[in-house]
Amino acid sequence: MSRRFETVLQDLPSLSTVQNVVQHYSRTHLTRNDRVDDLRKWIHERAFTGREDLVQPFTYAWDLDADGKPVAPESFVLHVDATYKLNYRGYPVFVVGISDRSRGFHLVSMFIISGETQDVIQPMLMALRRLYSVISGQDLVVQYAMADADQAQYNAVNAVFGNNPRFTSLTGIFHVMQKVYTAIKAFPSDTKAIIVRDLYDMHFARSHTEFVAMRGYFLKRLRDVRELRGFAQYINGQWLTGRYSTWQLYWTPTGFASTNNPVETFNVVLKRDYTLRRRLKMGALLQELSNCCKDKSASERFFSLEVVPAQTLIRRVSEMIREKLLYEGGRHQGDIASAGHIRVISYPAKRINVSPNNRSEEGIAVTAQMGVNYARMEFEGQPYGGWVVDATRMWCQCNYWFGFGVCVHVLFAQSTLEYLDCAGREILVTRGKQKKGADDPLVRDGQRGGRPLGVGPALTY
Repeated sequence: MSRRFETVLQDLPSLSTVQNVVQHYSRTHLTRNDRVDDLRKWIHERAFTGREDLVQPFTYAWDLDADGKPVAPESFVLHVDATYKLNYRGYPVFVVGISDRSRGFHLVSMFIISGETQDVIQPMLMALRRLYSVISGQDLVVQYAMADADQAQYNAVNAVFGNNPRFTSLTGIFHVMQKVYTAIKAFPSDTKAIIVRDLYDMHFARSHTEFVAMRGYFLKRLRDVRELRGFAQYINGQWLTGRYSTWQLYWTPTGFASTNNPVETFNVVLKRDYTLRRRLKMGALLQELSNCCKDKSASERFFSLEVVPAQTLIRRVSEMIREKLLYEGGRHQGDIASAGHIRVISYPAKRINVSPNNRSEEGIAVTAQMGVNYARMEFEGQPYGGWVVDATRMWCQCNYWFGFGVCVHVLFAQSTLEYLDCAGREILVTRGKQKKGADDPLVRDGQRGGRPLGVGPALTY
């Protein structure tokens, strides 16, 4: 600094003096403070008028004053989630958004609220519904809404959107499992593994009838053990019946988010890129939230109406082919008559123990790994000869496809039938005649010609 301003080092002010000047300037000129008058002025200057640009952020509220300005108090599949530790005064920030069929998150609105009660959250959602009607001229109709297992959030969401007879309030599976892991922490490891496995089986149930049958069998096994009867009573009353029991995949169409992960991921980005993981003054927080809204409005991210496979799933297919865990099943005359249908056989990856964390993981590339309770949905119940896959409609029989609308079997089938390239991009189908020897085992293993892959190591010496 001395060289930059051509000043003698001894004449420079101390660090504390510079910090005081910077803080004073930011409080007085940049609205980085908690003064109610300054915050009210900032909110009123950005009130919604209907003349905003497409990427211009604005403020709105359910209650308006005599001048039509939002009332700033002195003393808001639709995802609703609260994030904390963004400001010094402890005001939660409520994030509301929607997820598309590829579980991509699209921000709708953000609210700074004074408390997590129904009296606060319900007017917040009513303000959003009213604004939607003003802008679009139509009523906001929500069929699926996902929030935490919080009584205030549940009551508010149902009060605002429950007029739709088909409305369903969903509970995220990860929130359920987080509470269950806490409750079973003292249980033996084998007991915990069985409980978690059964819960994920119920999560992938394909109908309510199937879920009820699985629930009855699960509770019966718990009640047969005296030490587990208390846990059976807890999980039945809290997560298997009642208002927070809608965490199964059959409640929503295939491919849509079954967790609050999309909004949780957005909260991470909000803290990392905008607040820089700091607690800000309310004025500074308002500006950063405004910048975030402007950036998201200017984003060219498309709303996916179709399932788009994640890059991790594409890499998983490549790894499983390399490890010979995924290949085409045998073709028999009259087995599958329709074009574009093949059988795909998959095997579980070998699991290796990770000593520091006392857990196991799949013995394939880290970028292609999957949790054990999701990975087993790829092969459990697999019929003899493999899963029947319709590569044209991207349909498969496995439970993983039922939950996410895409799976390794579909991607492998499309690649085998030359619908996709190695990066998962759709390509033109080859119209030439099939060469002689297409039924050779090497071809079924993914090798189209040349030396057999098995002799590769011998050729390196």
